Amino acid sequence: MRGRKWWLRILGVGVTIAWLPAGASTQQIQLQVKEQVSLTPVAGALVRLLGERGVIMQTLTNEAGRATLRTATAGSYRIRIDRIGSAGVVTAPFLLGLNETRETALVIQSDRLTLPPLEVRGNNRCGRRTDEGTTAAVIWAEIAKALYASVIAEESHALPLLARGFRRELRRDRTPVREWIESASFHRGRFYAAPEPGVLIKDGFVVADEHDSVTYAAPDAHLLLSDDFVDTHCFIAIPGQDGLIGLAFTPMPGRKVVDVQGTLWVNRASSELKFLEFAYTGLPRDLQRLALGGRVDYLRLSTGAWIVSSWYVRTPRLESFPARSESRVPLKVVGRGSSTPTDTPTHITGFLEVGGRISLHTGNASPIDRAFIVGRVVDSTTDTGLAGVVLRLKGAVDSVLSDSDGVFMLALSAHGDHALLATHSKLTLPGSHNSQAIMLSLGDTSHVAFSSPSARTLARPFCGRRNDQANIVGRVVEPDGAPIPRQEVRAQWQTPAGATKQIRVWSEATGLFAFCNLPPDEVISVVLFDQKQPLVKQTVDLEWGSVHWLDLRRPGVR
Repeated sequence: MRGRKWWLRILGVGVTIAWLPAGASTQQIQLQVKEQVSLTPVAGALVRLLGERGVIMQTLTNEAGRATLRTATAGSYRIRIDRIGSAGVVTAPFLLGLNETRETALVIQSDRLTLPPLEVRGNNRCGRRTDEGTTAAVIWAEIAKALYASVIAEESHALPLLARGFRRELRRDRTPVREWIESASFHRGRFYAAPEPGVLIKDGFVVADEHDSVTYAAPDAHLLLSDDFVDTHCFIAIPGQDGLIGLAFTPMPGRKVVDVQGTLWVNRASSELKFLEFAYTGLPRDLQRLALGGRVDYLRLSTGAWIVSSWYVRTPRLESFPARSESRVPLKVVGRGSSTPTDTPTHITGFLEVGGRISLHTGNASPIDRAFIVGRVVDSTTDTGLAGVVLRLKGAVDSVLSDSDGVFMLALSAHGDHALLATHSKLTLPGSHNSQAIMLSLGDTSHVAFSSPSARTLARPFCGRRNDQANIVGRVVEPDGAPIPRQEVRAQWQTPAGATKQIRVWSEATGLFAFCNLPPDEVISVVLFDQKQPLVKQTVDLEWGSVHWLDLRRPGVR
């Protein structure tokens, strides 16, 4: 879009981890959690060490049901265990001595939690998530377990993850146009992250800066678990489809900044959090009607850990139009609680979804951080591959040459829209195309093809469109392939009566020359002259209706 820049950024914040000071005493509990009936290990249980002032530490049990809890102070503690779909368990208080390491086995009930039915008339609770005992309270308790588990997995930096960022363009009716991968990397820790909760609640979820860049922020686990979010939103349980039940949230009345509303959807049978759908509120009217927002999907791994498996944020694709047009109303940019008109009127051409996909990495392969271009350049004058063509992206330094068959491959760390350039003297002939628009996606291969015009196409400006005559078309070039203009070329042959016939032409600025309506079934000699001295001679055996191509290369060092 000309005139203004519209960017979308998913902003990240750092993770703070408390470390025990050097030389301090360390008390720890080696814990194993098992099922009550089968005594099988419980993976992915949320384990908290509780002290007099609340939670000292929290972690998840591994696949063997084991977890380690540490504290810097000896004293009286309790352990709380929460498992999705089951009631929580809290131990009796116990004393942990100085530098003591205690091994403890705990057994939890195997009974699964049944979510209560929805009230006929649910109440919207504002400034607090739920009242104890309501359906909304039970749903929130299960959601919180998954959110805390995802936060713990991020902060532990224990999971090797493959993260791929993508962009997806949609039409105005939200049907997809195209999608491409713009980043791919291995990482451990937090990848999907929003700004600090206090910043979002104060400044809003859609903010424009002084450079006309607009930031769209999406809710993450840290935000949803924060008091800032609870204090400014209302919550209510709602029914869903396909076995889902939801906890919906909306901003409290009177919010002056762009906020979010949405629903956290839970599987009713397993109590597992499935996904979050959200939309922005408080936008100007012409943007509010577009239902801008996004989605976040959650996944429980076999280890019991939780991750964000995918997400996207949908924003408008805007384009400027002349200010004198009176049939359109300018859109407005939202920033820090106020609406400011754009410098130039704009209209919506579609939507852009920016997001990512996360998966657990279990192999040893390198990250897919390259986009590949594979193609072939064809010399249509001879119907063979064209060798020695230089191929590169516009604006890039790296290039590659086509091989003897005209085949090439480029591996690039680029993504999105680019122009692929092909440089060769044959591709400067009239009617050639030496540039192609190409869309690159990391980890994917794009296929392209270039070709020079055919001999018949190049002969038409000289000889017309008749196909019932024999023609010769060619060009005069330097040893390096550069065209040579104003060079004399002669076509010579013997008539059946023994007489010598000759036609003289001169090459054009492009080096092209042509002989039209020559006698078929004759051996034609084509000779390049320079100041009446013959330099190059080639013979051609013409057939009726044929067009023959010749490259007359001036002698010299190539």
